[in-house]
Amino acid sequence: MEKEPALFSRSIRDNIMLGREKYLKEQGLDIETLIKNACDDAYVSEFLNRLPNKLDYVVGMKGRKLSGGQKQRI
Repeated sequence: MEKEPALFSRSIRDNIMLGREKYLKEQGLDIETLIKNACDDAYVSEFLNRLPNKLDYVVGMKGRKLSGGQKQRI
C-alpha cells in the first residue's frame, strides 16, 4: 500500500512552513532563505519556477494540482 503525502489546500510556502513560522521568527531566522534552501535541497526548485505564483501557488485539496513526486518533495 502506497502512502500519499499529506498536503493542505494552501500555498506551497504555507505547506512548507506549517507550524514552524512562529518558532523560526522567535529564533530570528530569515524564513525566506530557509524556504529557498529547503526547496533547493528537496529539488522543489526544479518545478517551482514553472508554476504560476511559484511559492504562492495553491496546491489544491490534498495537493491534487501536483504530481505524486512533487507532493513528496514538498
